[in-house]
Amino acid sequence: NREEIIQKLTDMLYEDKRVYATWLEGADAIGNVDLYSDIDICILIDKEKIDSLFDKIQNQFEIDSIHENNNNAERQLVFHIAGTDKYHVIDFNAYFYGEANTTFIKGDNIEPCKVIFDRCGAIQYKDYDPEECAGERAYWEGESKYRLSQIDRVEKYCLRGLYPEAFIYYQRYVVEPLVFTLRSKYTPTKMYYYMVHISNHIPENKLEKLNKILKVSSTDEILANLEFSDQWYKTLVY
Repeated sequence: NREEIIQKLTDMLYEDKRVYATWLEGADAIGNVDLYSDIDICILIDKEKIDSLFDKIQNQFEIDSIHENNNNAERQLVFHIAGTDKYHVIDFNAYFYGEANTTFIKGDNIEPCKVIFDRCGAIQYKDYDPEECAGERAYWEGESKYRLSQIDRVEKYCLRGLYPEAFIYYQRYVVEPLVFTLRSKYTPTKMYYYMVHISNHIPENKLEKLNKILKVSSTDEILANLEFSDQWYKTLVY
């Protein structure tokens, strides 16, 4: 089961002295695990030792699907252990010691960490800084204002009865700017989350409005939402 997977992984990592620290993120750290939660496990390790650790993981478990992602300060192995629940996908994030940022915001209930062990005191905490991500917020504030000013681009495809074009333009010129405006207002340091867990991150009355905007299956329904969307945007920013 899920707990056994986490325990086996953490036991293996604790015994491996190459691993400086191990922690959980996602549902385990937040405390909202359900039947569909995947497993977000993170480690801190020297960059040159990651290949051998990934080989060890693949030899330790019978894996039926696997994919690797490479980023600037981490490598990620996404895999599933054969015979386990299909939702128990493991997002295994190996962060480079000396390069990765392992400082978390105090009291953050969106992106916290649950420390399993930390041999070198690498995991630190800092106070919330309202200026963090200010540049990204400023960009999306300007971009959202521009996009919603171009709402007629959506309208013309609706009037032409061209649903595919209308739907794509609706996403770009209505949905995206509204979502980023909501992010800027309610989760200002998590702009990059976009739609991820947004149902948990905005007030219920705002979620109801967002659901109304998202539930469209025809050009008529898109057209009917345009004025509502424009007015809602104005109430969010003014």
